Amino acid sequence: MKKTVDKKQIMFDMFGVGEVQENIDVEMDEQKDTPAAAPVAAPTPAVPAAPEKFSGPNMSYLSHDAVLEGNLRTDSDVEISGRFKGNIDSKGSVTLRSNVQGNISAKGLHLSGCTLIGDVTALGMVIINHDSTICGNVTAKDISCAGKITGDLIVSGNTSLEETAWIEGVVTTSTMTVSKGAVIQGGIQIGASKK
Repeated sequence: MKKTVDKKQIMFDMFGVGEVQENIDVEMDEQKDTPAAAPVAAPTPAVPAAPEKFSGPNMSYLSHDAVLEGNLRTDSDVEISGRFKGNIDSKGSVTLRSNVQGNISAKGLHLSGCTLIGDVTALGMVIINHDSTICGNVTAKDISCAGKITGDLIVSGNTSLEETAWIEGVVTTSTMTVSKGAVIQGGIQIGASKK
């Protein structure tokens, strides 16, 4: 049995759209008064979404083969693997994987396999891996050092020195953990009053 169906109505019922003004003939199942099954085309494969490059929503990245000279100011996290000369001011965390010359002000800082020549101001944790060096003063909430720091440290929280740590400067901190083998050449003030 054939029945005339309004194509516009079908489009509207199925998809909420429909501007076509023509009617179509549909083969009906006589027993149920419903359209008979029609051959269905193979589904079109969905196009996969492009993968996210960074895990964080807003991250600035300087690749290992890039060279940049100038100042960087950002609200997001920063990772430097290329050569960078200039100051970094970030409301996020900064990760250094190559030598950098300049001052850094950030939420946190992590050095891995690199040297930083400049001062550091961090609202949170500063981590210096065993293969990293800071030549400059460091002001932070907490420090975990397994590398070398040549400069003074002012830490409002805890200073943790691993067995490979080497500090040349005055350490002022609220609390301190020192592993056997760590070296401090300079002065230490623990539990100093906060001004």
